[in-house]
Amino acid sequence: SESKVRNLTDRPVEVQIRVGSILRKAYRLGPGCTKTLYPSRIKHKYSPRGETAVLYEGRCEPYVWIHSSTANLATAKKQFLSLHDLKTCGEMKICKDSGNGAFT
Repeated sequence: SESKVRNLTDRPVEVQIRVGSILRKAYRLGPGCTKTLYPSRIKHKYSPRGETAVLYEGRCEPYVWIHSSTANLATAKKQFLSLHDLKTCGEMKICKDSGNGAFT
C-alpha cells in the first residue's frame, strides 16, 4: 500500500526517513507538493538486521520525521509518523495552524 504526504504550508519541509537518530533518506517537499511513500518498502530497505540492530539506540523500526529549518517545530502537534500511521492513513497532510503558527 502507498501513502501520500502532502505539504499544505507556504514553506518547504523535509520528509526524513530515520532509524533511531540516524537519518537514512530525506525528501524536500515544496509548498503544495506531494510525496508518495511505500511503508512496506521503507521497512524492508531501512530496517536494521542482525547485529547492526543493536547500534540504533533500541529503536529499530524506521519512521518518518517532518522537519522544517524555517519554522519552529517545537510546537508541532505531530512531527513523527510511524510506519503503522502511514499504512493506516492513505494521506498525511502537513498544515500550518493559523492560530499559533504550529504545524499539525
